[in-house]
Amino acid sequence: MNKRSASLLAAGLASLVLLLPSVVLAGVVVTHADGSRAYLADGCFKQVDGENQTMIFDANRDVMILVDTTRKIYAEGTVDAFCESGSNLMEQAMAGLSPEEQEMMKQMMGDLPGQDKTPKRPDVRVERGGDGDSVAGYATVRYRVTADGKPYEELWLSAAPPLMEEFGRLGSMVEQTGRLAECFGGGLAAEDLVEAGPEYIALLKKGYPLKTVKFEDGRSEVQDEVVKVEEMSIPASEFGPPPGYRKVSFRELMGGQQGP
Repeated sequence: MNKRSASLLAAGLASLVLLLPSVVLAGVVVTHADGSRAYLADGCFKQVDGENQTMIFDANRDVMILVDTTRKIYAEGTVDAFCESGSNLMEQAMAGLSPEEQEMMKQMMGDLPGQDKTPKRPDVRVERGGDGDSVAGYATVRYRVTADGKPYEELWLSAAPPLMEEFGRLGSMVEQTGRLAECFGGGLAAEDLVEAGPEYIALLKKGYPLKTVKFEDGRSEVQDEVVKVEEMSIPASEFGPPPGYRKVSFRELMGGQQGP
């Protein structure tokens, strides 16, 4: 093939690509009472919580993508890589403190001399409480979670299609929720210890949470509730970084300097 023929072929292929429709996935969009939205399709999950932060998880590759729309940057990698970056960032922050400030920070984090740094996990129990009310048009089952005998949380789960059809493909993401809970709280906060445990993770696999009630100091409060579930076609590009965004390390995304 001569150069002219090759050029014509390349131009033809480029024109053909432009005419091809973008890949579209059959999925579900879940809208919560606080305005946040979750997108589920083909083993992918996207959570848009606010105006500037987005979390994407691709269970097909076990990869997490965090997007900062304010700075137009994103970071991509495994949950372990994210946790390691957070740990390194904390060590860097501690190194920049005076000895007195380091001691104060250790006390706040519970890292005291002679203290067991492996916190005791609470005794977590999950009990089925019967059928819950219909939430966003879907039947639910109510589960009560207790920690060391005290009410901790009530989850209203739905295993009805199409919710569970999509959510069920995200098994590896559910498994990683415990790891993320330990990262965010250092494994020390009571909430992190409950939600990182195998009992809680096994509960999440029973259905999609449509309503969550928290218990604290004898009081209960609805923490989250789904108001709408829509079956719709979702572009595959929805589960990737926005075009034009700069890729950075998890460390830079979380506020540290750019680097590995």
